[in-house]
Amino acid sequence: TSETKLAPLLAEQPKDRDQEDELVEQLEKVEAADRRSRRSWFNIFQLFDQDHEGSIDHAEMREMLTKFSISGDGDHIDEIIKLLDEDKSGVIEREEFYRFGCMLENHFTRSGDPQQLIKDMFKMIDKDGGGTITVEELHHVMTDIGLDLSVNVVYNMIRDIDEDGNGALDIHEFHLLIARVDAGFLAHE
Repeated sequence: TSETKLAPLLAEQPKDRDQEDELVEQLEKVEAADRRSRRSWFNIFQLFDQDHEGSIDHAEMREMLTKFSISGDGDHIDEIIKLLDEDKSGVIEREEFYRFGCMLENHFTRSGDPQQLIKDMFKMIDKDGGGTITVEELHHVMTDIGLDLSVNVVYNMIRDIDEDGNGALDIHEFHLLIARVDAGFLAHE
């Protein structure tokens, strides 16, 4: 969360006006990144909070796991909810989900290679293993995560990035798509 990121910066005592300006700029960047992260995790939360009650219950957790090809019986789902349910309400609220998302981000930041993560995402979407992501494959994933995009919209997304004109995304073009999505999040700041 932003508190843990801000603590070292707040502990610094600026020696002059330039240092103070630099410190303020760094604080603003951390706060902006925190807002982006919070907004992203809340958007993901909303995809799975199907009844819009502000929490993810047992049935919604099962649906979420199924969408990510993770099988879970009732006991397994209960264990996950128990781990994330800090207030013991029996459901996962938005803030609990956000804190969990932050822990995931920190884990991947410390232990994961971002390039490898993109390669793994590419392989997951490239269902037929053909080395490209087709319109159908990308549309299927978008639908699975709850984004209501038409095939035509997905086609246009691919067409805009498809440098070799084959109608699909190779790994390089997929990197461009991810960068464009990242830039879109930054532009909304």
